[in-house]
Amino acid sequence: MDGGTILSDGPGRPIEHPLLARLRDELAAAPPVWKKRRVELILGSDREIGRESRNQEKRVGVVPAQVAELKALFAALDLHVDVLVVAGAGQRAGYADAHYVEAGAEIVTLEELLHHDGPPDVVHALKEPSTYEATIPLPFCRIGALHTGDFHLEGGLARLLLDDSPAAVFDGSSIGAGDVYRVPIRGSMSDFAGRIGAEWIVDHLAAQRLGGRVVVVGGGRAGTAATGVLRGERSSVDGVDLFDLEAMQAPLGARYAADDAVAIHLLPRDAIDSEALATALDGATAVLFAVAVQGRPAPKVATLDLLRRTLHPQAMVVDISIDERGAIFDPAIAPSWASDKIIPHLEGRLLPRLYRAIVNMPRALPKPASRIHGEAVLPYLAALLLLAARDGGPEGMLEILERLPADRRSGDPAEASRGGVLAALAQDLRNGLAFWPRRLQAIQTSRRLVIEDAVADRRTVLGFLFAHQVPCEFQLRTSARHQPSDDGGKADFAELPKPIQDALEAALASGIDGRVIYHPNIDGTQSEHAAFALGVDVTNVLKCMILKTDDGRFVAALCEGGQTRLDLAKIAGIVDCDRLEFATLPEVHRVTGYPAGGVPLVSLFGMEALDRRLISRGVLRLDRVVGSAGSEFIGIEVEAQRLVELGGEVHDLTG
Repeated sequence: MDGGTILSDGPGRPIEHPLLARLRDELAAAPPVWKKRRVELILGSDREIGRESRNQEKRVGVVPAQVAELKALFAALDLHVDVLVVAGAGQRAGYADAHYVEAGAEIVTLEELLHHDGPPDVVHALKEPSTYEATIPLPFCRIGALHTGDFHLEGGLARLLLDDSPAAVFDGSSIGAGDVYRVPIRGSMSDFAGRIGAEWIVDHLAAQRLGGRVVVVGGGRAGTAATGVLRGERSSVDGVDLFDLEAMQAPLGARYAADDAVAIHLLPRDAIDSEALATALDGATAVLFAVAVQGRPAPKVATLDLLRRTLHPQAMVVDISIDERGAIFDPAIAPSWASDKIIPHLEGRLLPRLYRAIVNMPRALPKPASRIHGEAVLPYLAALLLLAARDGGPEGMLEILERLPADRRSGDPAEASRGGVLAALAQDLRNGLAFWPRRLQAIQTSRRLVIEDAVADRRTVLGFLFAHQVPCEFQLRTSARHQPSDDGGKADFAELPKPIQDALEAALASGIDGRVIYHPNIDGTQSEHAAFALGVDVTNVLKCMILKTDDGRFVAALCEGGQTRLDLAKIAGIVDCDRLEFATLPEVHRVTGYPAGGVPLVSLFGMEALDRRLISRGVLRLDRVVGSAGSEFIGIEVEAQRLVELGGEVHDLTG
């Protein structure tokens, strides 16, 4: 199977991609003021990826014909794009360096990149960053699939994040609108993987002269693509049982709702060996697993024992979910096993049935897979380069994207109104923005790394950044980040210092959505220092003081920062005591469990040792306020009104 003729890949031949054609017409009719007319793209190599597992990546991000079309788009707009292709980037996918040269690109070696004259605008590779990318001059925008589950200290992503001027990293897997199941780049590969898996089943059934029903578990892109192939093979496939996870409610399975050859079922969330699945598997000649939940391992839906008891002895088992450790449960498989160890184990245990799984299945057919991936990613490469030309480079483009809120339900660029294609592509890119550097206004030479929700494995990344004392910030969200998780998001903080972990978990439990800011090496005990580190006005930095009454009770008092002073006599009247004094440092630690200056803002409202929690009326005149998140080196920014909802009492506390 070659994936079909999606695009002509003859060297240097321009082809008319529908979205690129609309971009050309849109920008030719109403050209913006271009701040630079020459931009640069580096098309990287993925040869390093998979080196440890010996299952190395053979695909390339875009093929020569797509490079030619990109250059033709810019020429039509009286712009120029220099495309530099790392030597050998497409060789193992069947695209020689000479083909890229004929398409108008220039070939560069890794050694030449070390001495590259200035940063490029965009760097693209199909998979996660390779180590050589950290040698390319920064800043630039980097786009490609981002598998943070493979994050390690010597990897390219880690090196990029440690740089003083980090790159802006877009996750190709998250570009689009995930909440409405529109992820065009990742989806193109899911479709392809589903088609490959179905072709394997069709070939196996023909070779074994078998016929019967086939079971597909997973109603997303891969599962429904596989179903489409299987339902067309009436000679060997009597029908398809298509299962989807009840928690996903993916609309894609609905395309077969009125198809008599396809029976659609819903699996209860976290159900293993459900009765409906066991019934469908009984005597089935093949089963294909294509279940996935973003940001989590694949859910286990069937035990090895069930498959051995129910499937036809000559049946085939295809597991596309093996990228996320597979959908089959076997107690003999240790949690520490990687996919390349799980595969041979299941091959042996399922005999005489045929088990087939490949990590990142489109690797099996790298040439058509590269062509299909390139068709999906090409509009986004063009959009990034056009935005760089319009806004004066990566930094100017990021200033615009920073002001654009993420919208995981945004509209499809292919359906954008006239003149809105570039804006729709930019919104899709913003949704896939994973890491980017925020310039600190108070410290013009400094950056703080912003970690967006597109980063699925925040636990590993946050642990790494804290361990290396990298200034960073991220959103604490209680409102459905990715798919629902059993721990409510607590796992994100499992590798952080325990006091900070506890404070953030308390905020999650309280339903707080806030911005968390880590500023190592700048002590935020003093309001002025905290304001400087956080990049906010000193008034918005809350003073949190623990007071002790003359009858031994402890009271928390919150007021706005700056020159504000508490009126202890006034507060004594509020809490009904004769005299108040500030708690000593040991008393603060004993009562709250935290040192002075590090008492968590949100955790205050759940501390049983505190008798009252008072809020100055002036705090509510502010929109957002910042307090500690468990250390003097980390803060959390929340809506001021939320403190009242948590149980704070509003009074006049200041003189």
